[in-house]
Amino acid sequence: MGAVNEPPELRLPAAAAELWAMVRDVVDDGLASLAKEPARYRIGGGTILAARWQHRESFDIDLTLDRETTLGRLQADQGDPSQFETRLKALGGTPVYHPDLKLWRVAFDGGKRGLDLWAHELEIGAGEEERTVQGRVQTVLSTAQILRGKLGRADMRLPRDVFDVIKAGSKAPTALESAVNAISAKSADLLALDWHWNSPILQVDTPAGCCFHCDHSLR
Repeated sequence: MGAVNEPPELRLPAAAAELWAMVRDVVDDGLASLAKEPARYRIGGGTILAARWQHRESFDIDLTLDRETTLGRLQADQGDPSQFETRLKALGGTPVYHPDLKLWRVAFDGGKRGLDLWAHELEIGAGEEERTVQGRVQTVLSTAQILRGKLGRADMRLPRDVFDVIKAGSKAPTALESAVNAISAKSADLLALDWHWNSPILQVDTPAGCCFHCDHSLR
C-alpha cells in the first residue's frame, strides 16, 4: 500500500526529467558521502517554473544546497569515495567545479543540458515545499525564491529569465511581488528600465508583461 500522505506530484519537463533520472543517484550518493547526515538539496530554477506553469521546455537541473556544504570534496583528486566526478563523466557529462562560487556545473550533450549544484544562501530563506518528483519525495524551491534568484542576475539579460519573470506577472503575481520586494526599489527600477530598452535585443516585449509598467517600475 502506498503512502497516503505522499506530497502532490510535480512533473518535470521531458528533457529535464530524463536528465534527473540519469544523475539523481549519483548526486544522492555524492552528497551522502560528505557527512553523517546527507547534505540537503532543493530543486529550483526555471525547470520548476516550467513544471508548474507548463509555459516552456527546460533542459537543466538546478540544485541549491546550504552554504556550508563542502562540495569541493566531491572532486576526484580529493579522494571522493562516491566517485561523483568519475560517474558523471561516464554518463557523458563534463563536470567543472568553481571553488570561488562553490558551484558544480556539469554540461551534457555539448551544453544543451546541464546540472548545477550550488552551495549558497538563498535570498528568500523560506517557502520551499515537498513534492513527489519522479516517484521520490523531493524539496523544491518556491516560485518566489526562484524568481528572486532570476532577478539577482537580471543584468545578464538571459532571455529565458526575462520570459519567466514576465510570465510570472500572469501565472504567479503574488510570488513575483514577493521576489521584487526582496530587492531594493532602485534595483527594481533600473532593472525594468534596462529590460525595456533592451527588449528588441531580447525579443521580448517587456511593456506588455504584467510586471512591467509604462513608468518602467517593477513596483
